[in-house]
Amino acid sequence: MGELRYANTPDGVQVAFRVLDGGTGAAPIVYLPGMVYSIESIFEDAPYARFVDGLTEMAPVILLERQGIGVSDPLDPERDFYEQWVADVVAVLDELEIERATLVGYFIGANIALETALAHPHRVRSVVALHAMVALVGLRIEEVHERNQRVVARDDDAQRQAWDETAPSRATEPAFVDWFQRAGPRAASPSTAAALWDRVLRRGDLDERLLAAEPPVLFLNRRGYTLNIGMNLAARQELADAMPNATLVVFEGSDAIPNAGDIGELLYEIARYLDHRQAPSATRALTTILFTDLVGSTTAARAQGDEVWRAVLDHHDHVIERTVRRHGGRLVKTTGDGALTVFDTPTRALRCAVELRTVLADLGVGVRMGLHLGEVETRGSDVAGVAVHLAARVMGTAGDGEIVTTAALPLATLGGAFTFGPQGAHYLKGFDDHFELFRLATDE
Repeated sequence: MGELRYANTPDGVQVAFRVLDGGTGAAPIVYLPGMVYSIESIFEDAPYARFVDGLTEMAPVILLERQGIGVSDPLDPERDFYEQWVADVVAVLDELEIERATLVGYFIGANIALETALAHPHRVRSVVALHAMVALVGLRIEEVHERNQRVVARDDDAQRQAWDETAPSRATEPAFVDWFQRAGPRAASPSTAAALWDRVLRRGDLDERLLAAEPPVLFLNRRGYTLNIGMNLAARQELADAMPNATLVVFEGSDAIPNAGDIGELLYEIARYLDHRQAPSATRALTTILFTDLVGSTTAARAQGDEVWRAVLDHHDHVIERTVRRHGGRLVKTTGDGALTVFDTPTRALRCAVELRTVLADLGVGVRMGLHLGEVETRGSDVAGVAVHLAARVMGTAGDGEIVTTAALPLATLGGAFTFGPQGAHYLKGFDDHFELFRLATDE
């Protein structure tokens, strides 16, 4: 990690920052952390370090610690917080003699980036804003303020709720919980943290001013994240459409922070938007692919009607996403009446398939599933390759309630708790060779 340095604002305030060497030939990236975290905590969490390292593949990265946080000078409580934080960004750019930079941030950091773009458009190449606090609809400020006070005061129930809503994919991970509990107090005292949240939530004029923003803005949001503070995707899309040069990209998932959820898809979308040729290339990884498909969906849709069937599919998607995440997998995409999911081990995929067979049957929905273990190509959130096509064809041989696999699964889990029955050799559409298929026992 680069040497800790300081820049001075025109008022003599000292602002801490570090510079990380990175890709050349592109505008530097200023990264502005969100919530109340110090830049000193970033590399203590492996997924967070991976996110920042991904940014350095695109360009040099400047980690900026705004006033009031960590080792930077305190804020002046009598002055507007955002004005002081914008001055921090400009001071660091001046110190490094950088004319224009890309600003990347989330939560409060995203808003600082947007405020800087409004105040100093000639210094900002573009803004990438993950879960910016804009287009907040029905915000209950007093309720949120009271909750934030309990979180920063380390109330156990409030912290657990914050983990569940902010980083559901990591909420039960001991390493993440430990990092979260250490990172907050290092950045600010409980009273300071609560005051920061209170001040930024009460500022509500940013949306209107953004209609005049000149630099390009990329808003990034995960569909399932709301945190009960009024974040509304429809309102955000409306705002992005009304801005002169803004784009909203929505990912699946519910994690709010960059060090939880699919980090690769965030980096890929940022790199693609910034047109950096250092964008992460497709990689191959050994993966267990699980395809699911509802049985008799066309007949059911006709019998129940479009509106009722749409509600069934929405509930199906929610059950799939929740169950897959609980078993350590990832929902790549839904396919109308099915889903493509991936897992890092065959055992996790099979356990998930067994549970899905039960929970979907309880909903009165029949399901068939197919699995294969093989190398897939990954780019961002998507997966591709022959292995994916093979898993889809395997699913096509299954009947209602059946879980069918290639021979790779019984071999990979040999000695484990699963029992497979041979289904014989099958020729699958699109493949020249035949494949030995197996059916997972129904009592697993």
